[in-house]
Amino acid sequence: MRRSFIPRLVLAFAAAACLVSAGLARAETMPDEVLAALNRARTDPAGFSAVLQQYRARMQGKRYLKPGTTQSWIVTQEGTAAVDEAIAVLRATPPLPPLSVNQGLALAALDHVVWQGPRGEVGHGGQGGSSPGDRITRHGVRKHMWGENISYGADGLQVVIDLIVDDGVASRGHRDNILNPGFQQVGIAIGPHRRYGTMCVMDLASAQ
Repeated sequence: MRRSFIPRLVLAFAAAACLVSAGLARAETMPDEVLAALNRARTDPAGFSAVLQQYRARMQGKRYLKPGTTQSWIVTQEGTAAVDEAIAVLRATPPLPPLSVNQGLALAALDHVVWQGPRGEVGHGGQGGSSPGDRITRHGVRKHMWGENISYGADGLQVVIDLIVDDGVASRGHRDNILNPGFQQVGIAIGPHRRYGTMCVMDLASAQ
């Protein structure tokens, strides 16, 4: 699973983006699952550490066994060390307010899904060289600070687990975004990605 980082939502899908292989009904529930997991991690970080403990129990060294399988392994870069670090951080983090949904942020996230997904590219550079800040501003969000997390190849709860563990990301920027008390708003869009199957973009911002 790959990620990219820069330090009710509108269920932001293009019509084609809804028709992912998991099926329309599944596609429509994924943004809600991501939002619920985000806010669970923020409002009860110590409690969410138990989710990571379950994740860690399925690891052998640097390999993670996907649930429901006996031979489908994902090879991580750092292995259990990154998971242990994330668990310790969550246990030491005080509870934070939940993120509220912002329509403009959701549309900014959707812009990137619709443009990047069919191309199979990764990263934060968007159409015409746009940055996340450009896309956020385009949709009327006036912010003092903003961040963008992108996850490739995961959905639902797994998106948030991957971003909090932040395997292979030295700065742990995705985790910092999720646990940043300066962010109060979020917009989420999920759609197909030509290379990784699916992608999830979450744009975060301070209150206007």
